Amino acid sequence: MGRFPQQLFVALIFLSVSVPVQTQAHVSVPLGDPVYHILELAELRGLCVPLPSAKPYSRATVVSAVNEILNAGGRRFGGLSAGETAILLQFLKTHGDAKKGMDWGKGSYRFENEENSRIHASMELGLKEETVFSGGFYFQDKDFTWATENWLSAYVKGDVGTKFSYQFVISGAPLLRSPRKTLGTYNTYYSGFTPAPGDTVHENEEITTYNEPTAYFPYTYKKRWDGFVWDISDVSNSGMHGWPGDGISIGYSMMPEMGGAFLNDHITYRFGRTDREWGAMANGSSLILNRSAQPFLALEATVKPFSWLNFSTLTGILEYYDAKDIKGSAESSQNAFSAGMVELNIKNYFHADFGSTVVWPKRFELGYLFPLADKYLYQNNIGDFDNLALFLNLKGQYPGIAGLWVSFFLDEINPEAGIFKLDRAMFAYQAGTTVALPILPFGSLTVSYTKIEPYTYTHPKETVPWYDKPMETSYTNNGRGLGYYLPPNSDELKLRFEAMPEI
Repeated sequence: MGRFPQQLFVALIFLSVSVPVQTQAHVSVPLGDPVYHILELAELRGLCVPLPSAKPYSRATVVSAVNEILNAGGRRFGGLSAGETAILLQFLKTHGDAKKGMDWGKGSYRFENEENSRIHASMELGLKEETVFSGGFYFQDKDFTWATENWLSAYVKGDVGTKFSYQFVISGAPLLRSPRKTLGTYNTYYSGFTPAPGDTVHENEEITTYNEPTAYFPYTYKKRWDGFVWDISDVSNSGMHGWPGDGISIGYSMMPEMGGAFLNDHITYRFGRTDREWGAMANGSSLILNRSAQPFLALEATVKPFSWLNFSTLTGILEYYDAKDIKGSAESSQNAFSAGMVELNIKNYFHADFGSTVVWPKRFELGYLFPLADKYLYQNNIGDFDNLALFLNLKGQYPGIAGLWVSFFLDEINPEAGIFKLDRAMFAYQAGTTVALPILPFGSLTVSYTKIEPYTYTHPKETVPWYDKPMETSYTNNGRGLGYYLPPNSDELKLRFEAMPEI
């Protein structure tokens, strides 16, 4: 990992007027909700059955799991303290439906059709305001830097019947500032490189690189705006930028989704633009599809035929990063993303999941759309145009005590050269343990080591028959990695302590 100068970061203000946007039965609970930490610890302590490794979960799934934890009480490993019980009851209260009519405490208005209607339907309208201010002081440069975000959000959500829910959130940011420093420029090949006549693949391009936003701890900041931002002094096509920078900018965000369940909830599905995390053995640890990735629109589903077996599938459209302009940046970034994952659980003692992912230039490709076809093997049937990867996660734990896991992500290898000897052997791995701390409400200590080998998550441009120019096919979305938040050729030893205050 790169070196950072001595620095002191202070989160000066965090203000959220009104509670977080609620969700109805079958729309997602946002990944930032503290309930995901509760569920992770509950599984470790044997207080609920293992949940799927494809997140986010629907509100119905989360509420069902919380009720299971409450009903488990002290009959299972670890038990529940009085403070933990109060935390769970507060969660159920906070995420309950708003009362009919105007609810000033939640900033919402809710109505539903008459009880004698043949199909029950409800709708909830609400407003939300969030302000974040953060600052950092760099001792080496004697420099103070600051950042701020102000978001005004409106939402509509509801149910149609008991098996279908919808939600649409539109947000505007009239005040954005997140400075970062230019590290330099580099060439995709080398300065002075000239491709051979007729070579349209090896295109040399100069790219400007930046450090992480200077007002936040490294790798903790996640942008919320979509597409681009406008400089407040020039709200026009010429004022579009990929980052707010030192000046004041404005931006927007749109997060729509529809979700449901059928066959007695053995199959759940969602079609929406949300944050996701797949195959994380601890929250935020995924090498496959990490919560730090930018959201994208996708159709996903999880099938749970047995208590010990889950199957998840996803296909969505990736978004471009506005490094040049709205047309130039998107011209070679026309990609889709598909993933499939199989999970096996032996109660709360052992977990294994494995599967494949693919970043592919958009076209009507039935093999990647079909959930039961393995993406990695299917490419051999249609030709080498896409960026494939395999993954494997194994976790063993003793409920109430601790869990130990290993994760492996394989991007590309060359078996003829000894598999792991060449630079093109692109892979990442992780090992970690989470220990329950029963003396604190939902307390835990997690230690993990992650290694991202050189060039992992990268990929050369691909010349494909259905586009006029080579396509970017790296493992990225909207300028950020889909996998772990570290850049290639990095490693990390992470120590994380978590607990929740009693209510």
